[in-house]
Amino acid sequence: MEISHIKDLLLKYRELVFRDTEKRRMVCEVILNVSGIRVVESELNIQNGKLHIKGDSVTKNELFLYKERILDELGKIDKIGITEIA
Repeated sequence: MEISHIKDLLLKYRELVFRDTEKRRMVCEVILNVSGIRVVESELNIQNGKLHIKGDSVTKNELFLYKERILDELGKIDKIGITEIA
């Protein structure tokens, strides 16, 4: 395998990681703006259009009170693609 192929592969991987980090940051901002609840990026898992939030049950229950408003705001952002909070 040539070095240029490895370089291209690493650039693609870097771009994917950056997109994931950017998505998490944007989701945290939306949650904070809508609900006033601060969520850490490491507590978020985005998979197949579903947002999974790790953490204590009190925080999760509070977020579910704002679920529809959070999903509406996330729906306005094209890059995120989250359709459900689980």
